[in-house]
Amino acid sequence: MNNLEDGASFATNPIQACINLVPVVNMLNESITKLLDSNVRIFEIQNNSVIFNSGQIMAKHHLTEGFKQIKSKEPNKGFFQYVAPSPTLLQTTIGGRIVPGTNKALSTAVWKLAELIDQELHRVTSKDLQLLCQEGALLIGGMAQRLEIKSFNPNTSTKIAPFKITSSQSNNTQDLARVLDCVETVYGSRDEHLENLITSIKTYLQRDGIDPADLEEITDNLHTLATNPNQQLARFLDFLEQEILYRLRLYMGLHLMEGIASDLEARKNIEYDPKPFITYVRRVSTLIHYFANPNAEVIQVNLSFAFGAAGEFSFNEILSNVIFYNCLPVWCHAQSIVFETADKYGAEATEVIRHINYHFRINGINPEYGETAFLSRILEIKSKLQQHFKNLGAANSQISRYDLATMIFLATIFRDDDIVGDGSAEAAALGTTVAKLQNTTDIQQLIGKIQILLTKLQALDKSKGLKSASKQSKIDAIAKILVKSLQTRGKILKQLLHPTKPIVYHINIERSLINFSKVEDCASEILNIDNSKNELAEFIKYTTITPHTSTVQALNSIRVEVTLSEHSITKLDTDPITMDLEHAIPDYILPVVIQPGVATEQTVRNLVYWAFPSGLIITYDPKFLQLSESSRNEDNAPSPPKRQIGQKERSQEANDIKEKQLLLASYRTAFSILLHVLLRRLEHYVRHRLNLTASPTMLILRTQTEKLQATPAYDPNLGKHQPSTGTAAETVYAISQALEIALADTIPVRVQGIIETTTATDAAIKYKRNNSFYALQAAFPLLVSHKHIPSPELNQIALISFSSRPCARTPAPPDQPEDSISDLFITRTYRLHRIDATSSDYLVWADNSRTQIQMHTETNKELPILATEIKRLYDQGIKHIIYLSQQYYDRKLGRASKRRTFNNPSVLDYLNQGFPGLMIYPLVRELFYATRIKKAADQAQAYEAIAKDHAFNEKHSIWSSEYIPVYSLATLKIVGKEEEERPQSGFSAYFLHNDPAASDTVLASKTTVNLLDPNSKYRDDLISALRAVHFLEREKAPVQGMAGPVLNPYLWMRPVSIGEITVVPSVKYKTGPVVLSILAVAHQVTSILNVENI
Repeated sequence: MNNLEDGASFATNPIQACINLVPVVNMLNESITKLLDSNVRIFEIQNNSVIFNSGQIMAKHHLTEGFKQIKSKEPNKGFFQYVAPSPTLLQTTIGGRIVPGTNKALSTAVWKLAELIDQELHRVTSKDLQLLCQEGALLIGGMAQRLEIKSFNPNTSTKIAPFKITSSQSNNTQDLARVLDCVETVYGSRDEHLENLITSIKTYLQRDGIDPADLEEITDNLHTLATNPNQQLARFLDFLEQEILYRLRLYMGLHLMEGIASDLEARKNIEYDPKPFITYVRRVSTLIHYFANPNAEVIQVNLSFAFGAAGEFSFNEILSNVIFYNCLPVWCHAQSIVFETADKYGAEATEVIRHINYHFRINGINPEYGETAFLSRILEIKSKLQQHFKNLGAANSQISRYDLATMIFLATIFRDDDIVGDGSAEAAALGTTVAKLQNTTDIQQLIGKIQILLTKLQALDKSKGLKSASKQSKIDAIAKILVKSLQTRGKILKQLLHPTKPIVYHINIERSLINFSKVEDCASEILNIDNSKNELAEFIKYTTITPHTSTVQALNSIRVEVTLSEHSITKLDTDPITMDLEHAIPDYILPVVIQPGVATEQTVRNLVYWAFPSGLIITYDPKFLQLSESSRNEDNAPSPPKRQIGQKERSQEANDIKEKQLLLASYRTAFSILLHVLLRRLEHYVRHRLNLTASPTMLILRTQTEKLQATPAYDPNLGKHQPSTGTAAETVYAISQALEIALADTIPVRVQGIIETTTATDAAIKYKRNNSFYALQAAFPLLVSHKHIPSPELNQIALISFSSRPCARTPAPPDQPEDSISDLFITRTYRLHRIDATSSDYLVWADNSRTQIQMHTETNKELPILATEIKRLYDQGIKHIIYLSQQYYDRKLGRASKRRTFNNPSVLDYLNQGFPGLMIYPLVRELFYATRIKKAADQAQAYEAIAKDHAFNEKHSIWSSEYIPVYSLATLKIVGKEEEERPQSGFSAYFLHNDPAASDTVLASKTTVNLLDPNSKYRDDLISALRAVHFLEREKAPVQGMAGPVLNPYLWMRPVSIGEITVVPSVKYKTGPVVLSILAVAHQVTSILNVENI
């Protein structure tokens, strides 16, 4: 077997990467057996709860034969087989493919683990201890009482006001919010960009007198390089399709902000001073443009003596990355690609059209902490720094180069004077801020300097939500000026938002990008890229974006047209809809708590005080689930002592780190399997002991004492976000989220996390506990009373939410054109059931979740997971099924290509086969970000638009033909912690996918009529299904008895929420990350344990 750097079994090889789960489960079995042989029980009783101490099981791992097998380098024995970090920076994904021939041994090992757990469960519960609560209403009521929730009532109400989306240019007094979007047209597809590039290269070579006979060979080589993802040319073409467009959208947002600043500057008799806003925008604009020039002065930061590699970076590289500008508290950002399609505009040419949603951030309040977005960001950096300096040199520092760059950049932008210099002057100001920090090598002096800088930044926004401020803060003043500008819309802004012709940009590829000598030699690396530097930054260096016209010296140019538009969310005069909501709390509830550390009498009493009076408490030892000091990401590593070491020693050190990281992955996998088997056997034991006809509802509360990065962390080595799983808390988050999906195939289950840091105030803890209490209730069916005329034929409806993720991906070696990919398909089904045939009241609940692993194909025309689920629902009498496709790949390829999309005609035809009378409604859902401009007076908790009340960009055919608006639900409130994840305001819009290529046009027409025709007897019930899920999955406590919906009820389908763990982080300029799919591992275990044979 070929080993990479003489390490463990993670080697480059044409054989597909896989994992061996047998030694992992054997390790658990041996550890438990050794404990039992020593009269140490894995369960104990405290305060009427059962404690499962997983830490003592993991502590015995090194004494087992399974552990030795995990570390084995022999083929088909060790945990990792042919797993290699990709030298092309591509992500390697593992978990979905196990070593061939190990299925039987794995099944035997898993059932052995189940038997050991069953044996101990019987022993510990022989005295009839109450693991199961048999009076669910009393449990929930008691929990509310302990939380001091006054007048708790599972019955709530809500008001939903109707709105319409209009493209009107006039100021309407009923406008509540505005949506800023654009149609972006890129002339040329990826293949056409390649052909244009080849033509330009050939023209250049012909001018140099190349032999025409050599051109054919050169052309063939260029085509070969362009189709191999491991080659620079292929990655550059991908860059032209994706990353460079992010930069163009940054310029578009900048164009809008500059337009607003110019508008304010030109206006007279303005009632407020616009200078703070103008200064702010001009400084940001100047720095963006200045550092876009590859010849700009280099601003280098060197604080490595205090922060290791995280303290050593170039601002030129940092500011070339679009995502960095998310640190700006007030700005216009392109938030999402809503739709994407490709049309022909000539005999052979293609235009790729994307609908982009823009959003103005206005430093909104973070409701979880009561602070503004700006202040929350500064306090987070401050907390990381305090922790870093408190434990200097210890493991798992959370400080990154982007935290340090954010602090320095914001301090420069918001400096005291009002002077805006040219590019050199603003760069000098940035350099001055840097110099003030790095003119010392004393840690204590540096801490003092950073404290001064952070104090000044906090003073910029010390208003704490503006409730206690004696005067308006600087940041808030800038935000309010922007809001006023959007409300009044001056002349320049109107011209920007409603242009008479598109704004034209050109993406220019510099001639110096190409190494023509290597092209003539038919070499594999033909670009003048410095491989020791960030490849993304190098690509940016050789591309420029210019308005109006292309540059004369460009080798090739891509034309992009942007047409801006603005839509208003306008309240209608129609009366709001009133709905009564009541959770149907089941009798049988199985409470589970997962917590770090060792369960003591005190911790159990604390949990009993506010959570569950009894149940199962699972404890874990964090040291088995997080990176040690020697295994951490290089960004967080302290600088080693200055000493001379050889290449061989450095190579061995790097290899030791990788080996420890991969060993840690086996521990995390073992912990996930242990929890999975434990929870399934717990449910099986309780259900069979009490002869229950159905599974009890399992409520899992995950407690932790440290904050986690639940959203993917930005990886500067890759130029994109990756799952952040460096700490034990983040690992347990990923595992518990994956297990919620895996267990839900047969068990009603809900996992809810709560963070209670030692520095949190009593009010903050109470706030979080209350929200956790209400979020847990999403596990219970919801009774919805809504007065409308029900369809007598529609007593049952199902909604299947569907997505997929790569779960086994081996980046192709240079001699293979395609990656080997297996996909993990995931569904969650929601059901609506009318109480009786004449009532409009219905019950809605999350029915189940399913997973399936399938080899990736170009279109995946056959999807057994969907066919199986549809057959199950059809056999239970459900004839109307909403099929909701979710897209969570790196970008929405499915709009311009049928690759990786599941609403194409062949799939729908496949799903409709063999089900007479079945109606499948293929929908897609998009999240639109809106800027709220005023507060409504109707006290509605939500707003909704149906069918004809949508008026998007009607001029483009994609809206009227392929994607037809069906329903939108808006919150128009600030809804969560992370601005990027949960927008200040916005709406979820559902679109019917109406493909003209569908084979059964009659069925497609009937589907359209049922959903869109206001006279349809089905429409109200189908809309009720879409609406109900937003209320079922709500996360916040009711306000004065009125419940609000969640804006995005499908967050659980995000990649970060389905259990992806980074095993080996990316290495700067060298290798891509290795990511483990815990959900894929859980699928392997599920397929074994679902066979009830013991």
